[in-house]
Amino acid sequence: MALAKRHRIAGLAYDACYRAGVDEVVLQRCGLRDIAKEVASRSLRSAIETVQLQAQFDAAQLPAIILKGAPLGILAYGTVSIKEQSDIDLLTTPEAVLAARRLLLDLGYTPRDPGGLDERQFLNFTQLTKEATFVGSGGQAIELHWRLLDCEGSLRGADPFADCRTVPLAGGQVRTLSDRLHLPYLACHGQGHGWSRLKWIADVNGYVLRHTDGKFDEMIENARSLAAHRPTEAAILLCHDLLSMNVDSAIVQRIRRNSANRTLHWINWRCIVQPAGGCDLPMYSLITIMLILSTLIVMPNRHGLNSVIATYWTKPTELIQSKEGSGFVYNLARLMGLIVRLPYRIVHDRIKFRKARLAVKGD
Repeated sequence: MALAKRHRIAGLAYDACYRAGVDEVVLQRCGLRDIAKEVASRSLRSAIETVQLQAQFDAAQLPAIILKGAPLGILAYGTVSIKEQSDIDLLTTPEAVLAARRLLLDLGYTPRDPGGLDERQFLNFTQLTKEATFVGSGGQAIELHWRLLDCEGSLRGADPFADCRTVPLAGGQVRTLSDRLHLPYLACHGQGHGWSRLKWIADVNGYVLRHTDGKFDEMIENARSLAAHRPTEAAILLCHDLLSMNVDSAIVQRIRRNSANRTLHWINWRCIVQPAGGCDLPMYSLITIMLILSTLIVMPNRHGLNSVIATYWTKPTELIQSKEGSGFVYNLARLMGLIVRLPYRIVHDRIKFRKARLAVKGD
């Protein structure tokens, strides 16, 4: 149960056990059924809010695409009720980000990460990272994205708004990524976190089984055209090893023969077995150093490598409220701020990580 919660797969685990004929009394006694009901309830509420957001952005004539979340539940599993969702990821364009922020504020969403910024400060913040979090009155978190990835080396040339699809959802419709972009994006997102939550691997597995007809060579070549073949190959290998995806042995051997792929696979396994995953992984730790290494491996060119360095420089955003988001003085002040805060951040990360380990072992 602790591992199911840690990897956010309680709904998937209950569904699999129920379909396999496991005694319902056992599922209730261990708590899996109750957690699966909570997951289903939250997912359905999230799906309804997703449809409403899409409609409100459309009415305001603002570009909006839903990433992952409820539409991926439909595409990967045929239902939203078994895929756990902690937030709604909404992608807009960099040109429309301020208008999108105003709309969310008008709809009653409160800025949380970051909070307290005026429009000029928020615009500076958009240069540092790819997303900001807002929270609705009902507690639903919205992540407003203005680009797909922090690091710009992968998915080059992709235009998600010109290349999207519509998914029926909760009595309405939402737009999400096209088949051409969906798998490479899921692979880049999962690899960015070292696949440290099994739900991301399960999502890729479900999506591939329902939408690609097992044409793995075509998948990899399509991802290569978007400079995302390394994460895609890593995803295929994990699905094969962990979830017994039926991949041609020649393709698996070809993936394993590449030294970069073997290094990625080694790092991914270590991220998966950590007691925390995703954004809960400690920023100042050996595991993050390994993640940085994996990010460098998947970058296709020097531009991508420079993007990785810039991303990790701007990830700890303690100084985002500065009105000057560039220049020597800003970067010097930022460096000094990071140095001063470093001991606290290291201690904070260690305590948080220790609590996560005890939570998993204790249960």
